[in-house]
Amino acid sequence: MGEIPSEFGNLSKLETLMLSQNSLSGTIPSTLGQLENLRKVSFHGTMNVHASFVVSPDVLLIFESEMLDLDYNGLSGTVPKELGNIKYLVSLHLALNELEAIPEEVCA
Repeated sequence: MGEIPSEFGNLSKLETLMLSQNSLSGTIPSTLGQLENLRKVSFHGTMNVHASFVVSPDVLLIFESEMLDLDYNGLSGTVPKELGNIKYLVSLHLALNELEAIPEEVCA
């Protein structure tokens, strides 16, 4: 179990970040927002990543990815409407969480 290293933000050519099925702790570092080529992000089944939904919605906006996978993470509460502002997002995975509502802005 460990945190996602903020140094991942230095991997400027990274296009895909798959951290699925890990026992991560902490939050998703904002330095990942520096990855302009990042198009696919998966935290599927990490269970302990407390980013999204429990910190500022600004953290979600660091991603300009086409695919964001947060399936099976035990996330709860309401999906932040700011997810609808992710510029290139075409695939959002939120299954097997305990989310209460998905705002209209996310579905548009």
